[in-house]
Amino acid sequence: MTAAYLTRKLGPDGYGLFSLAAGLMIFIGATAVSLFSRGTIKLIAEAEDPGPVATTVLRMHVACGFATTFIVMLLAQPLALVLDEPRLTFYLLLFALDPFLLVLARAHRSILIGTGRFREQAVPLAVRQLARLLLIVVLVEGGLSIAGAVLGLVGASFVELLAYRRFVRPRFIPASNYPAGRIWSEATPIFFAALFLALFGRVDLFALTALGLPTSEAGYYGAAQNLSIVPGLFAVSFTPLLLSTLSTLRRDGEHESVRAMGRTAIRVALGMMPFAAMVSGASNEIVRLIFGADFTPTGPLLACLIVGKVAAVTISITFVMLIAAERAVLSVLLAAPMLALALAGHLTFIPRYGALGAACVTAGLEITGALLALVLAHRFLGVSPPGSTLARSVLISAAVWLAATSWPAAGAWLVVKLALIVAGIVVAYALLGEFTPGEIAWFRAFVRRVCSRTA
Repeated sequence: MTAAYLTRKLGPDGYGLFSLAAGLMIFIGATAVSLFSRGTIKLIAEAEDPGPVATTVLRMHVACGFATTFIVMLLAQPLALVLDEPRLTFYLLLFALDPFLLVLARAHRSILIGTGRFREQAVPLAVRQLARLLLIVVLVEGGLSIAGAVLGLVGASFVELLAYRRFVRPRFIPASNYPAGRIWSEATPIFFAALFLALFGRVDLFALTALGLPTSEAGYYGAAQNLSIVPGLFAVSFTPLLLSTLSTLRRDGEHESVRAMGRTAIRVALGMMPFAAMVSGASNEIVRLIFGADFTPTGPLLACLIVGKVAAVTISITFVMLIAAERAVLSVLLAAPMLALALAGHLTFIPRYGALGAACVTAGLEITGALLALVLAHRFLGVSPPGSTLARSVLISAAVWLAATSWPAAGAWLVVKLALIVAGIVVAYALLGEFTPGEIAWFRAFVRRVCSRTA
């Protein structure tokens, strides 16, 4: 909804400029957050008394947040010059406080997840999304344009931090006796893997302008990235919970349960394939509905990127399993080549094929990375993807893509079309025997609870 509003208010050039600034801040913020987040979740989940760990973690996050904000202010102008967009300097300076707020908010989230409070950690994330939409609309309508959108994102990070403080308040003073070195040793390999993946996920957008394409191309590409973000949002929500649970199970010596949960997590990722096929097949229609006719070039980009983002979920799940099994170094060995190949691919294909070349490079490497990640999971963790789920997902995905491309629809009829295809995917999985009796029983109980509450 936010993207649909901003593309119409800012146009391709303005939205491209905003996407560049926001993309840089998302990368910088994600890098700062990833320095300690997964290590924090793992250590707190394994600790008998999480209090001392939480205090040390909070103090380290505060230092990291201050350093990140200082770096943003220092590098705002050089980054704008490298991307050949001098207008970026002002917006990057407006964004400077956002990494500090984001790092502190995600420190609280990691602590909640590590202690198993999964429901509580979800609330501030939802509050953030609502606050972001409301603040952006109010500020942009107030005449602040791109600056209003930037300030809306910063304000949403502040609201998220306040929301987390309602659920958990780790002590900052006095310092605990938990050694910071333990967190550093746990975080280092995880950080580099997350850094390489964060760079991989943003280098395509930055390369478009750095290689001389107009800012409007970045606008089209940024819009496609926003529509393909749903699998990534699932990974961000799901993988920390998976890491906490796997770490707790390993602490308790339940290794068979660890392998079973890993296999189930991969099965969930495979189950997302038909939904990606649906979006890919209807990409042009979806773009026209959400962004309008001015963003028609976004359609082919979305068709390519959405497939890669589902593959990226598999990579994230595998990385979490490797971290829980004390094999985080393997994730670095996969992430580093992906980044190197992405740089080479963008330098080769963007000058020839523009934004579509960038999308194909990104999606192709994500699919390749997912296949290699599954090989690592099988070789080192003894976790193999369920073959029956893979076969069903491929078969249903092919049928769904054909249905989405063969059935033209627009406006309200597009919503009807997508809803019917989604229902068809669920029915197809059920008829092919994908769901277990336990899953069916759980779903029936869930429906009964919802109906009783509604009544």
